[in-house]
Amino acid sequence: MDTTQTTFVDAARLEERYGCDRSAFPRWIAKRGFPAPRYLGHRRVWLLSEIEAWEASTLTSTPSPSTKNLRAFKRAAETADATA
Repeated sequence: MDTTQTTFVDAARLEERYGCDRSAFPRWIAKRGFPAPRYLGHRRVWLLSEIEAWEASTLTSTPSPSTKNLRAFKRAAETADATA
């Protein structure tokens, strides 16, 4: 029996995660390989596993101005995990 759970993230959580406006996501999808959303009814959501894979691939690539915030977020998340 498969007991894996799929975790979805909505646009509001991604805005918090990256400190940006939801209007950035279509540009990131088109130009930066950001995962495309899924639709649950009328809600636009992303698979957390795809977001984390994108973050990992973005963090290992050559830094650009757009990845500076992502790198800072990742460091802050790791620090918070270490202190918890």
